[in-house]
Amino acid sequence: MEFSKKYGKLMEQLGFKKNEIQFYFALLEMGRARVRDIAQKAGIHRVNAYATLESLLKKGLVTQEFLAKGSHSRLITPVKPTHLIELARDAQKKATRLRWGFEDALPELEALCNIEGFRPKVKFFEGIEGMKAVYEDTLKEGKEIMAFTGWEELERVKSFREYMEVYPKERAQRGIGIRILCKPSDISAYWETRKKEELREQRYLPEEYQIGTEINIYGDKIGILSFKQEQIGIIIESKEIAYTLRMAFELIWATAPSQASGVQRTGTRRKK
Repeated sequence: MEFSKKYGKLMEQLGFKKNEIQFYFALLEMGRARVRDIAQKAGIHRVNAYATLESLLKKGLVTQEFLAKGSHSRLITPVKPTHLIELARDAQKKATRLRWGFEDALPELEALCNIEGFRPKVKFFEGIEGMKAVYEDTLKEGKEIMAFTGWEELERVKSFREYMEVYPKERAQRGIGIRILCKPSDISAYWETRKKEELREQRYLPEEYQIGTEINIYGDKIGILSFKQEQIGIIIESKEIAYTLRMAFELIWATAPSQASGVQRTGTRRKK
């Protein structure tokens, strides 16, 4: 059985078990034989030999011929070793398809990866619906929201305005309050007029500070939205990052004025 020792490892890499390898190489040497004779030469228990035979039949490596109708006696013949090449090619094709599948899935798998609890989970969203998904996540979380908001940039996205008439009401109905740091303007003054029914507090940054990207801090998450050409949304889930940004927000909030100086409170929005 030197063949099984020499080439057995190759067959193992194709998924063959030890008994299958010994059975097949014993049969190759015998050419054609009964199961009991193959089992004896291969050093396999006769009961195990029948189970091994069934496995090799399924893999197409042997054939069988019953000696008489209704008889259990049969002769087993090995399929030529060239079939092993076909099996290897099939295995290679499957491995290639599997690799392609993992390559396609890798970005999402890496985004979910949270090795030792230190790596934040990040989700990316595109387009108007993607940005809405970030807002919807704040509703699911159900925690107070701290936001750096550029009302002017948000208002420029006309297709988003209708949603912004619905979202604050839904948020308020769920009892989720929001505190906003923003630039003083007529648009921020408009939202100020609705603060009571929409559970909103606003404080104001110096006018020279432009906010082109909205940042929402809620629970252990940070929602980032870019309303300009990119129109993307990002959700980062990280307790440490959320804590740091929350502390930064509180520091600014503590000294920011609740009244916008130099802005006439007309309570008007940009024309649609």
